[in-house]
Amino acid sequence: MRKIEFHPLISISEKENRFSYEDLQDLYISCLTFEKKQDLDKEHLPNFREKLAIGLMQMYSESDSLSEFSQRLLKLFDSAEEYSNSSDFPSVTRESIKSTARNLNIASEITDISEPYTQGVLMSGSNAWGPFYAVRGNVQGKLSLYENTNPIKKEPSDIDMLFNFHNMSELENLIKIFGENKILSKREEERFYFFKKMYPNTLDMFSSRSIFRDTLVSFHFLPMPLLNRISNPIVGSRKSAGELDFARDFRPNSPYNIIDNKGYPIYGLLGGPLYFSNQI
Repeated sequence: MRKIEFHPLISISEKENRFSYEDLQDLYISCLTFEKKQDLDKEHLPNFREKLAIGLMQMYSESDSLSEFSQRLLKLFDSAEEYSNSSDFPSVTRESIKSTARNLNIASEITDISEPYTQGVLMSGSNAWGPFYAVRGNVQGKLSLYENTNPIKKEPSDIDMLFNFHNMSELENLIKIFGENKILSKREEERFYFFKKMYPNTLDMFSSRSIFRDTLVSFHFLPMPLLNRISNPIVGSRKSAGELDFARDFRPNSPYNIIDNKGYPIYGLLGGPLYFSNQI
């Protein structure tokens, strides 16, 4: 499988000191140690975790494949086994690292399957802007396709993937091959045919959710005309500089801001891909 390239929020500066394996080992052990502490030293945990995440991104970028990176991670885990937390006190640090690596493998598998029928794939969400740091794992062992209504219980981080296509034929083939590979359910394939009837007069894009490899994946399929509107706001339907353009998304779950506005506000790519992924 291909190695997913990403540019996270805590990105690697060219001036950043390179982390040796021993540095990563010390940071990882420090994180495990701080997680168990109940005193003020625990306040230092976020700083150590962020440094560890940056170091792991360096290790990832220097690995030739996802397989090689996974082996290096296992070596890191094994070297700190005596410091690992027990099952009744799970390590947030370890869970975030394992979940990011797992999600990268899943995203890579989906990308390989989609390649013949898509013009480009973008991974957004916490896996992209906060890998090895902000990704929540599936520690409760259960997933739901529906929104979490309990603010105390945090659901595992999903994988957000955006697919760009030229025409409806490409998207139809992509949905079909996702169905054949059990990436999308039969229900989502049926939803797509409703979208097909309403595109482009009523709808602009199609979104879907699925549990694949025991992981929640959110799919967003953007046609090239919509991507052009997002990346070049001047060609959109705005009549004045202060007026917003909207993307009408056919999705299984609809946040309140989308319901109120009848679509996603389009701000353009002037702030870069991260700004886009937060807004669309």
